[in-house]
Amino acid sequence: MTSLVCFESDRAEFGVPIESVLQIRSGEDLFSLPDSRPGVVGFIECDGVAVAVLDSFGVENRHVLLLNYGGRTFGLLVDLVTKVITTDDSLGPPPRGQQREWIVGVASLDEGLLFVVDVEALDKRLGS
Repeated sequence: MTSLVCFESDRAEFGVPIESVLQIRSGEDLFSLPDSRPGVVGFIECDGVAVAVLDSFGVENRHVLLLNYGGRTFGLLVDLVTKVITTDDSLGPPPRGQQREWIVGVASLDEGLLFVVDVEALDKRLGS
């Protein structure tokens, strides 16, 4: 069984493993980051450290999921955090034709599909 923090962005629902989520913050805390990599929209302060925030969705309503992978913290800009669910570990493959390499699979829920996010792939977008 896997617990996922679910969020909406770009009119779709996504989930990220709960053990990777440190905090949920308001997008109002986001600051611009000069000369940032593509996909990095800014930074947010977390415990006195500036943490890069990825924008993988082109969102309007802004919340930041602070994530941790391999001891590194980074943010992901999302529309709305909706719920926490527990699902079995059986995922369908990501849909063919989608360009988001950080989608590892799809879970089928009563209310529709949930795209499961690969936190390691997001971390790799930031480089070393």
